[in-house]
Amino acid sequence: LICFAIVLSVFIFGQRVLGWGDSGQSWDGGIEYHHSLNGALEALGVSYQDIVMVNNPPGFHIASGRPSIVIPDGDVSTLLSVAESYGASYVILESNHPQGLNGLYQSLDEYPPLQLLWSDEYSYIFAINLQP
Repeated sequence: LICFAIVLSVFIFGQRVLGWGDSGQSWDGGIEYHHSLNGALEALGVSYQDIVMVNNPPGFHIASGRPSIVIPDGDVSTLLSVAESYGASYVILESNHPQGLNGLYQSLDEYPPLQLLWSDEYSYIFAINLQP
């Protein structure tokens, strides 16, 4: 029983902390990825005062120091409404986005108020232009 507990502990530690298995993401993988997204924003010349919409605002703020708000659960019109209400200027849409944004994630140029600025294998950075 003790050996089983040790093996199970090593297995869980390897998956969750070291990133073994399907997820491939280590314990600090999220903060490293947020650092890379912040680097992309810096390369685009995005000001540190601009509000960014992301999946994990607290984690993104810790990694980047940027003000951020959560991407709402809903479609593109909900996203734009929340962006207007809170003054968000950019959206970082990751692969684990809300289901209502599948259309945006798959057809990047269908929504004129959102301009694609940057992308990688997992994420897209859009500028939000709500001016008519």
